[in-house]
Amino acid sequence: MLSGSSYINLVDASLVPSDNGQIAAFTLSIYNGGASELNLMDYWFRLKNSVGGTYSIKTAAADAKVTKVASKTKTFITVYAQVGEYIKLSDLSLNIVKFDFSAANYERSLGKFTFPTAFTNVTAAGAIKPIYFSNTTLYSKIASATVGSSGDDTFVTVNFVYNNMGKKSVTLSKYKYYIVAAGGEMYEATPEDTADLVMDPLKRKEFKLTATIPSTVKTTGAKLVIVKSNGEDATINLPVGSYQIQFGGPTTSTATDTFNYATSNGTYQFNLAQLTRQPWGTQDVLSARVRITNKSTTSIAIPNITGYFYLDDKVKLDFKTVATDNTFGLNAGAYVDLDVYAKLPTNYSFTKAKLIINDQKDDKTSTKAGELLGTSSQTAIPVYAVDRNYQIARVGSKSTATIKTVNIYNSTTSKVFDVQVMLTNNELRTITPSNLVGYFVNENGDTFPATTNAGEGNINPNNKSLISFTTVLPQNYSTSNLRLIIGEGITDTKYSTGTAVPDAYLNTVKFNLPVEQRTLSRLKDVPMLNYKLTINKFTPNVLAPTMNLDLNYTLDKDMTVNAVPKDHKLVLALEGFDPDEGKTYTYYSEDLDIDGDKDKSLKPGTNNKVTLTKDLNYDTFYSDYVYYARIYEVTQNSKKLVAEQEFRWFFENDWTKENSTASSN
Repeated sequence: MLSGSSYINLVDASLVPSDNGQIAAFTLSIYNGGASELNLMDYWFRLKNSVGGTYSIKTAAADAKVTKVASKTKTFITVYAQVGEYIKLSDLSLNIVKFDFSAANYERSLGKFTFPTAFTNVTAAGAIKPIYFSNTTLYSKIASATVGSSGDDTFVTVNFVYNNMGKKSVTLSKYKYYIVAAGGEMYEATPEDTADLVMDPLKRKEFKLTATIPSTVKTTGAKLVIVKSNGEDATINLPVGSYQIQFGGPTTSTATDTFNYATSNGTYQFNLAQLTRQPWGTQDVLSARVRITNKSTTSIAIPNITGYFYLDDKVKLDFKTVATDNTFGLNAGAYVDLDVYAKLPTNYSFTKAKLIINDQKDDKTSTKAGELLGTSSQTAIPVYAVDRNYQIARVGSKSTATIKTVNIYNSTTSKVFDVQVMLTNNELRTITPSNLVGYFVNENGDTFPATTNAGEGNINPNNKSLISFTTVLPQNYSTSNLRLIIGEGITDTKYSTGTAVPDAYLNTVKFNLPVEQRTLSRLKDVPMLNYKLTINKFTPNVLAPTMNLDLNYTLDKDMTVNAVPKDHKLVLALEGFDPDEGKTYTYYSEDLDIDGDKDKSLKPGTNNKVTLTKDLNYDTFYSDYVYYARIYEVTQNSKKLVAEQEFRWFFENDWTKENSTASSN
């Protein structure tokens, strides 16, 4: 009692570890039942230990200006002191004294608060703890807690509740949360939202706290400790409460290929849809496709996921998450596929790969959502038959890739292996096509990076882009077992388009390849990129050393191909074969300008005419030679014979009928 109608009660006492031992804090309820103001400057507090030692006691910064209590009102103040590391509350006594000139030493003891030997300030598991403020009281508790392990880490998740049953708002400013193990080790627990929490009247707030602690630290007997900043004094954290944690069954500690993750927004289901490993230079790319399904009954936002691969519970590889095209959220029952990837050495092997998936709330805060488990046996790249389509199913980029042709272009010491792929736009709008990446591999594991040569520009709906994948091989290297790996290029965290240079690739498949395109026996429908050339009539007139070559030709152009590679051309050559010596002599060779803007350019159309004039390399013609008009396709300084047909000098070689017969057959 302070007087006949005024009194002081101790409503809370706490100890919390500090850098220099512990902070002992005491929250006091002071009621003034008198008719006039109660001056708190007349009352002092003394803190002693069991052997008579004293401690310097201070008023919390938030209460420093509370010096008077109005008539018929109650207020709360907190006082604190620095005490030793091994002090218990039962070792302490808080003495209340009043300034009195009539008493010895001008002090009169009004009473003291002591604690029984078994006293603890820890709130029992599941129990409610009041937190007192000058204008209201909050009620707090741990709603649930789970623990899960992954390799060297243990992940603790605590669902915590504040409930303001009063009539005034209160702001919980600069609160911090810690998981304290039975041995005293402290690990900060991060809330979902790190901003100051405003608790309005009759408001209930439940939120998630997450912490990562070493797996060697036992979680049995762990506590949740809450502290708050003491105003501007950053060296002092005052205790708010201590709560015994009772862990329920683990919700995310067991890795499988699926898990559910619940937040205040709703419930998500995570599935490991794909896990692949593909070559990338001197490294490999390990990628996973994670399907996130909205299991709620309303639309929810797509979580921002981060995390890492954990290989055989030993090696951690932080992954990058590729940005999704869908940024508006998920309707009830809808899903989105997110791709993540990391790089690892080519020669590194593993048996199992866990995906530790976090929900990144902001730059500093993340919550562990769960774990997905895959194995090395899942990482094989899917093998596609030559006639199967490769699908890009992303919204806004839907397209289909198909193998068109295989060609080999030769030079003196090497050869260019070329696979042409047709990419079709399946969207209803024009798209900027994805930058595809390719690698060639054979059954022995030989791996060759492919140079991608694609035309520039967008693709209209139902139109196409022709893409060439090439690699240079030794002349004697067998290409019979080569396969083509293709995937979508990634630049950092975005799918590569336009001029962006990929630094990884995902969603890979491995195509079996068709046999090389054979040499045509007529100059009919000679293919080059999106063109087909047919020579209808061929008249070589010679006035030595000059030849005037009159051509009647048909050039078909596939106008639905909006973009084509640039490094391809056709060369027309007139060659004579000497059967006696077995030698071939090139009488004439000239690049054909296909669809150009020159006078001698070959233009799309039927039965077009052009005369090509050039000096011959030889001006002697032998009756026993066999003469061929040959068309070569040239790329990267290497060439391939794509079509040939015998002809006669000085005559009109009319192949119209032969070509017509070939078409009907």
